[in-house]
Amino acid sequence: MREKNNIQIKLIALLLLLLTGQLLLHLNLIIDQRFFLTYIIGEHYAMAVVLCFIKIINQTKLKTMNNLTEKLTDLNQLVLDGKMLEAFEKYYHDDVAMQENSNTATIGKEANRMREQIFLENITEFRGAAVLNMAAGDNVSFVEWKYDYTHKEWGMRNYTQVSKQQWKDGKIIHEQFFYGN
Repeated sequence: MREKNNIQIKLIALLLLLLTGQLLLHLNLIIDQRFFLTYIIGEHYAMAVVLCFIKIINQTKLKTMNNLTEKLTDLNQLVLDGKMLEAFEKYYHDDVAMQENSNTATIGKEANRMREQIFLENITEFRGAAVLNMAAGDNVSFVEWKYDYTHKEWGMRNYTQVSKQQWKDGKIIHEQFFYGN
């Protein structure tokens, strides 16, 4: 009886392992076949399933970060191409909060759209912008910018700024700008 239960447990574990393998294929995640064989041969089925799910989670996070890097690169290119409002519409969440240094954040897409439009209308001469560095992690990204322009109210501006973006549902939910006066 005990041997029969042991065989049933092994069959169930093997079935779970095969289903996990199918899930990996369905999600287009890569896993080394030797990884499976090591644990199957040693009859460590439960460990193989657990390790497969860990790999699924890690590879899914990696895909998410790569996707975020792609979005960030596209966002930055739109800004560099002078399409700031197009970038705003494409990549900013409806509930976005945007904050200059430690000032109070402006909340909501409509309020921030108006703030961006006013800023752009006050640029009298635009001499350039450049992305100096960027990084993306788990729903967070950073961009170091170099800006050079003349503003109606602020005069000539030539400075470096760091933008920190927090992402939700594939869009920026909070952005904070850090720069000196």
